[in-house]
Amino acid sequence: MFKIRREKKWHPKYRFLNRGYRFYRKKRFESSLPRAGSTFRRERHSGPIAGKISLRRIITVVFILVFIYFIYYFFYSNAFQITDVKIEGREDISEYAIRNIINEQMSDSRFFVFSQGNLLAFNKSKAKKNIKKSYVLDELQINKDFPHTLTIKIKEKVSTVVWVSGGEEEKKYYYIDLDGVVLGEISTEEVERLFSGKKINVEAQENVVDVANLENEAERGESGAVLDETPATFPIIYDLSNSDTNVKDQILDPKTINFIIDLALKWPEVLPEKKIEHFAAPEPGNTRVNVVTEEDWSAYFESGKDLDKQLSNLKLVLSEKIKDPTKINYIDLRFEDRIYYK
Repeated sequence: MFKIRREKKWHPKYRFLNRGYRFYRKKRFESSLPRAGSTFRRERHSGPIAGKISLRRIITVVFILVFIYFIYYFFYSNAFQITDVKIEGREDISEYAIRNIINEQMSDSRFFVFSQGNLLAFNKSKAKKNIKKSYVLDELQINKDFPHTLTIKIKEKVSTVVWVSGGEEEKKYYYIDLDGVVLGEISTEEVERLFSGKKINVEAQENVVDVANLENEAERGESGAVLDETPATFPIIYDLSNSDTNVKDQILDPKTINFIIDLALKWPEVLPEKKIEHFAAPEPGNTRVNVVTEEDWSAYFESGKDLDKQLSNLKLVLSEKIKDPTKINYIDLRFEDRIYYK
């Protein structure tokens, strides 16, 4: 009888390992084993592999050099250096002050590496923030016009009033808007063309004049004087409290500002022969407005009362009672039925 050969059954685990071993041996080792009668020698694959490694290194080095060149060309060479700063739309704000802000920023670095004198590295947002710290503007645009120009376009808020603070020794001059908000400091170059200040002297003894008596004494009517056709006096207000002034502070209420502007416009119509030197505000919350004339005497007005009536009283007392106002210090018009002078 024939003996039936039973196939050996492998456990699945060993079957997998055995098959894997045979496959690995066949594929990896059989081809590398020396044939019978030959000498075993390991072959070094130095040709193609070494060539690939060298080419890869060359490409890496070239890439690094190109990157360094681009960094130098765009950020450190003169290809994009800022050589021209244009300022458009400026009226009252000093061009020199704006350029100063830009030049200070250009001397700084960005990310501790790139100079902001380079047009690509210049931080427009920071420049806008720095300008707005010093001035209140309706509009502000900063454009980069490649390769060398920085263009700044501004639109100033309407300002018709100058504010002077800081005392006699360290005077500072500011523009304020119709709401009494400080728009920005005036450069020293512009101060001389605006005005030359004079002190308000308060001394001697105060006198009082009855308005009704003056009206009865006046025998002639309105003189019909020819109005001065020169532009109205630019309102310049001294801060008599010498308080600190900062940009964006509200130092006067809008009613007082409007009163001063109306006073500046109507004064030449009523008193064309008398010129206003400047205005003065005693302290915050005080509604008194002082007018200092070129003859170095002052008139005190009440901003909360009728301006026309106060101007009429001033004209009346100057024509009937005070023939030579240079001999007095001030005329107080804040009380409708009484006029005080000293």
